[in-house]
Amino acid sequence: MKLKKTAIAIAIAGVAAAPMMASATTTISGLVQVKVQGTDKDDDPETASNESRPDIAAGDVRVAISKEHELNSGLTGYGNLQFNLDDLTGEGGVAGQGIQDDVADPDGSLTDEDLVELASSATVASDNVYVGIKGGFGDIRIGEIPLAVEYGQLANDIHDVGGTVVDGISYTGTFGIFGVGLNFSPGEDSDVIGAGVKFNFAGATIGAGFEDRNELTNFSVGASYGIAGFSLAAHAWSQGQLDIEENDATGATTITNSLDDVTAFAVQVGYTIAGVNLGVTYSQLTKQVGEDAEDEEAIIRLDAGYDLGGGMDISTRIQNTSKEAGILAADESDPDDLVEYRVMLTQAF
Repeated sequence: MKLKKTAIAIAIAGVAAAPMMASATTTISGLVQVKVQGTDKDDDPETASNESRPDIAAGDVRVAISKEHELNSGLTGYGNLQFNLDDLTGEGGVAGQGIQDDVADPDGSLTDEDLVELASSATVASDNVYVGIKGGFGDIRIGEIPLAVEYGQLANDIHDVGGTVVDGISYTGTFGIFGVGLNFSPGEDSDVIGAGVKFNFAGATIGAGFEDRNELTNFSVGASYGIAGFSLAAHAWSQGQLDIEENDATGATTITNSLDDVTAFAVQVGYTIAGVNLGVTYSQLTKQVGEDAEDEEAIIRLDAGYDLGGGMDISTRIQNTSKEAGILAADESDPDDLVEYRVMLTQAF
């Protein structure tokens, strides 16, 4: 009799839970990228490195679990958890470390003192961990949040104005052609407060973003336009860093804050047709390293890709990086330009 009552109770619970299960969506997704990559960097004879030779490596390798469900209020609750693997081997750990194991010595003997070196630097790390509530009013998220300062960074992320905030709260909302973003993280965490706006109309987007992070001011502004497969985007940003100034008369140094110590601008042109996408990007970063002295890094990138269908695509990239140092010792010179290339196959699931 007791067993029969238990079965009836389970059946009733299942029927009661059915509507809630029907309104909830759990999605498991992932991405695997494997690439052949290389560079024109000279080999180092002192370390016998073969950096100029192409090698096979992993790009992004990740698995994500996300869920959305209707709340009693009619709003939508959601959450996300992602694991990044980013390696082609199952061996985790840091190169140079080891674990004790039974391994045959060259003479065939076994000891308990041999170390298995973990040559792989593979790690499994959580990423994009957040929960939130959204509805007609907008979207409130806690955890890893979108950055309002990046509302003006529309061309690319070669040189990124904002660093990831994994411990904040954000609000995003869209009202007609107008979009807004706000984010905050306490001083004990990332110490960030930011705001951004975007206007979308007739294929064009204009955006601007601002943030105060650790009492330093960062901002960005950009615009993009797309029509018939063609796209054009440009942006500029500035980060306020610490200035170290020296008094020539006394030799004393003072630290001040400004808005133009690190600046960047970028332009990107793209075209997509019949599953083929082409892109050219130029990005330049300038960093003040002393009075009237700046380091510069300029990157030009060529991208091409083709959608193979079924969540798979193949892409190639060639990138040239040039650097100029603002301060050089007497026996130093600017490094040579570095050319890097890759061909990558991606499967999403």
